Amino acid sequence: MTEQVPQRVVNITAEGIGSVAAHEINGSVHVGDVVVRTDSYIPPQAVTAPNGTHNLPKPPSGLFVGRQDELRHLREAVASHDCAVVAQTMHGLGGVGKTALALQYAHNYRSDYTVVWWISADSGDSVIAGLAALGFRLNPRLVMSGATSTQGSEWAIAWLQCHSEWLLILDNVEDPQLISSLIGQTQNGHHLITSRVSVGWSFVQYQLGLDVLSFSDSVELLTRMSAISGEEEQKREVSQELGYLPLALEHAAAYVHYNKVTFERYLSLLRRVPQKALSFTGGIGANSASIAKTWQVTLQSIEERNPFAIFILRILAWLAPDDIPRGVVYRFAEDEFEVDSALGLLSAYSMISLTPDSVSIHRLVQAVIRASEDLPATSDSHPHELAAIAIYADLDLEPEISADSWPVWRRVIPHIEALGHHVAVEEASDYARAALYYAARFLRSQSQFEPALECAEKAVQMANYRDDESKGPDVLSCMNILGGVHQELGHHDKSVSIFQDLVRDADSERGPLDPFTLSMKNNLASAYQDAGKIPEAVTLFERTLEEREEVLPVDDPAITTSRHNLAAAYRLTKKPHLAVPILERVVDDRKAKYGDSGIGTLNSMFNLAISYIDSGNLARAARLLKHVLREREEIYGADDRNVIGARKRLADVYRKAGNSKRAIPLYEENLQRVVRVYGADDWRVSDHGMALAFAYQDIKEPQKAIPLLRRIVECQESMYEAADQSVVMAQNNLAVAYWLNGENDIAASILERAMAVAADVLGLHNKAIRAVGVNLQNVKSGTPVKSASQFDVGSLAFRSQIEAS
Repeated sequence: MTEQVPQRVVNITAEGIGSVAAHEINGSVHVGDVVVRTDSYIPPQAVTAPNGTHNLPKPPSGLFVGRQDELRHLREAVASHDCAVVAQTMHGLGGVGKTALALQYAHNYRSDYTVVWWISADSGDSVIAGLAALGFRLNPRLVMSGATSTQGSEWAIAWLQCHSEWLLILDNVEDPQLISSLIGQTQNGHHLITSRVSVGWSFVQYQLGLDVLSFSDSVELLTRMSAISGEEEQKREVSQELGYLPLALEHAAAYVHYNKVTFERYLSLLRRVPQKALSFTGGIGANSASIAKTWQVTLQSIEERNPFAIFILRILAWLAPDDIPRGVVYRFAEDEFEVDSALGLLSAYSMISLTPDSVSIHRLVQAVIRASEDLPATSDSHPHELAAIAIYADLDLEPEISADSWPVWRRVIPHIEALGHHVAVEEASDYARAALYYAARFLRSQSQFEPALECAEKAVQMANYRDDESKGPDVLSCMNILGGVHQELGHHDKSVSIFQDLVRDADSERGPLDPFTLSMKNNLASAYQDAGKIPEAVTLFERTLEEREEVLPVDDPAITTSRHNLAAAYRLTKKPHLAVPILERVVDDRKAKYGDSGIGTLNSMFNLAISYIDSGNLARAARLLKHVLREREEIYGADDRNVIGARKRLADVYRKAGNSKRAIPLYEENLQRVVRVYGADDWRVSDHGMALAFAYQDIKEPQKAIPLLRRIVECQESMYEAADQSVVMAQNNLAVAYWLNGENDIAASILERAMAVAADVLGLHNKAIRAVGVNLQNVKSGTPVKSASQFDVGSLAFRSQIEAS
C-alpha cells in the first residue's frame, strides 16, 4: 500500500472588484472587459531577430549619384572597429543629401546586419517612438499586452544591449544631447547619425561633414533624374545657380521632367522668380518638401536660441556667398562677442561656414531668405541697406592711387556686385549706390572694364532715383565714371557723347569754371583724343589748363593732371619738344606730392620716357623705364598690363639702341605672361611674339623667329579673309625670316601665295603688295639678303630694314 504524502495547503486570496486569485494561470483570465495575459514579457536576451529585419523608409535609389568617397569613408570607419560600437555622424546643410547617403549606406550593407532600424530623431518623443517600434517588431507580445511607448523603447534598448550585428540610424538629430544617453547605453552595434548640427558630438568617434555635389556629379544627377540628354551648358548653369545642392537639383530635374520643359526654360524661371522655382515640389512624391520648408525648422530653432543670429543671416543674404570678410560682419553690431556668438550658432546648424577671417553661406539659403523679405513697415533699415553700410565702411575712396587698399577692394568687389544684382534700383540705398560707384572706379583702374561697366551702369540707374536729400555720388558723378569706362572699352562715340552732355549739364548747373565742370572738360578732351580727334583734344586740353590755372590753387592736383594730359596730346602730334618740358615739371610735382612710387608719379614718368624715346634720348628713357617697371611690378604684380607695357617699352629702348640681346629676355618674359593671362589665341600674343621674333632676327637667329611668325600668320588667317592686308603682312614677315635662314624656296612659295591671293583684291599699288613684290623678286633672282622689308602687323609702318650678312 503506497503511503500518501500530505500536500501543504497554501492559502491564496484576492481582494477588490475584478481581482483574481490562483496558484497557477496558463493563458488568459477574463475579468469583465479586461483581458490580462501572463505570457507577454519575454526577456530581450531570449529574442533572436530574424535576418533581414529593417524598417528603411525607402527602397534603394536607382538614381544615387556621387558620394562614393563618402560611402567608402563610412564603411572604412565601421570595418576598422570590428564589433565595437561605431557612432558616426554626418552633418551639413539641409538638402545636402545626409539622409539619402545614410539610406544608401543602409541598403548597400544591409546583409551585414541582423537588424537595420531607422529612427527619425528630431525630438525626444520621436526617438522613443522609433525605439518602441523596434521593440514591438521584435516582441509582438508587447503590443498585445498594451505596453506603452516608453516600455517598448526600454525593452528595445535592453535588446540592443545584449545583441550585436545591428545598425541603428538616427536621422535628423536636432540636439546631440537627446541621443547621447542612448549611444552610451548601446555599445554592441553600429550607429549612423545625420544632423544639421555640427557641434556637440564629443561622444561620437567619427564625424563626416557633407558638402555639396561636385560639378560633374551635379550635371549627371540632372541628366538622370530628368531623363533628358543634351543641354549640357544649361545644366551646368542650373547646377551653378543652385549651388550644387542635391535637393535643389532634384527639384529642378523634377520640374523639367514633370512640366515637360527645357533646362533653358527652368534656368530663366530660376533667375526671374527664384522663389517660385525653389518652392516647386510637384511630381516628386508626397513626402517631398520645398527648399524653404526644408530649412524652416532649422531657422526656427536658431531664432529661438538667438534672434540676433537670424538678423545677421538676413544681412548676409544680400552679399556674395563666399569669403565675406569677418571685419565686415563685425560692423553689424557694436559688440563683436555678440557677433561671434551668433556666427558660431549659425555655423553649428550648418547655415554658414566659418574661417578665422571669413564667412560663407550657401547661395540657396540666401535666395530663400531674400525671397521672404518684405520692405520694413517702420523706419528700420532694410537688411540690404545694412549690408551696404558695412561694406561701404571698409572702402578707400581713392581706389585709383591707394594701392595699399587693393587687397581689401578685391575681397569686397564680389559683394558689391551682389548688392547691385539683388537690390532693386528703386529700393537702393545711398550706400549701395556709392559702393557701386567706387567699385566701378576701382575696376577701371585694374583694367577690368566689363565688370566696371556693369557697376557704373547700375550706379547711374540708382542715381536717377536719388532725391534732393540723398548723399553720395549724384547722376553727373555716376555718368562721369560710365563715360570713362566706355572710353576704355573703345566705345568712342558713346564716351564722347556722354562727356559732351556732362560738360553741358555741369556748365548749366554749376557754372563754366566749377571744378567739376573743368574735370568734365578734361575728360571730354581725353575722349576726343582716344577717338582720334587730336586737334579738338589739344585745343580743349589747352583751354582747360588755362582755366584751372586761373581759378584753382597753384598746387591743386587737377592742374598737374591737365599738364600731364596736354603733354600726352602733344606727343601724339609729333611734338616731343613741347611734351618733354611739361612732363618733366609734372614728374617733379608728383614726386613732391606722392613720392617716387606713387601711381600718378609712375604714370607721368612712363609718358616722359616715351617722349624721351621720341626725342632720341634713349639713355634717359631707359633709366625712367627701369624705375617704372620695378615699382609697378611691386604694386601690380608681374602679370598686370601696366607692368607688361613698361617691360615692353624698356625692351624696345634696348633694341632701338642696338642691344637686342638685352631686350630678348624681357620680350620672352612678356610673351610667356601674356599667353598665361590672356590665352594663346589673344591678339596680344601676336604683338609680343612679333617683337620677340624681330629681336631674334637682329641677333642672327632667324630659326627662332620662324615658329613665332608662323603662329602670327595662323592667327591672322583665322581672324581675317585670306586677302586681308594684315594676313599679307604676316605672310611677308614669315617669308623674310625663312629667307634670312637660307630657306629661299620656302620664302618664295609663301610670297607667291600672298601675291596670288591678295593682289587682285588690294591692288598692285598697295603698300604691302609692293613690299611683297620686291621681296619675291629678290628671293627668286637669288640676290643675297642685303635688306628686306617687314611690317608691324596691323599697321602699314615698316620696321627698320634688316641688315643681313
